[in-house]
Amino acid sequence: MDPFVGEVRLFPYNYIPSGWMRCDGTVLPIQTNAVLYAVIGLAYGSAGANTFKLPNLNGRAAVGAGVSKTGTTWQLAQPTGADTVQLNVNNLPQHNHGLNVIPSVTASTAINAPANNVVPTQPTRVTLYNKAADTSLSSETLAPAGGSAPMNIMQPYQTLVYCIAVQGIYPPHP
Repeated sequence: MDPFVGEVRLFPYNYIPSGWMRCDGTVLPIQTNAVLYAVIGLAYGSAGANTFKLPNLNGRAAVGAGVSKTGTTWQLAQPTGADTVQLNVNNLPQHNHGLNVIPSVTASTAINAPANNVVPTQPTRVTLYNKAADTSLSSETLAPAGGSAPMNIMQPYQTLVYCIAVQGIYPPHP
């Protein structure tokens, strides 16, 4: 069965089948690709008055156009997303980290191992934490962890080749 012009398929080959082109954002002249241009137009861009672009699905997953179950609207040809993201306070949900502290105790009742998010006191009768005093911890007490490199957020994937039919049947309108 011949494909519809403009149809996009995944291929597992290391070559592009005849009548298809790779979906890599290639710029094509309108004059020699009039049928494909009539189907997809300038939805994926243009590099001038006499050219149009193929969709670019390199490193991208295709998402169905329309409104998702969560209410997100996806427009045809809308590119979005990233392979990596730099995590920072702006893209983390608001949250708190509780820290419970045992006030100074005698050496006989001090604990030497933390449990249940509790920081033990030193068994030296020295008041390390005192409710009557300033209960703010020094800015040096806790430090950021992790690295400064962007974090990979891509889902597991298998690399295949997205191609668009440049020859075939003109798709009928409803």
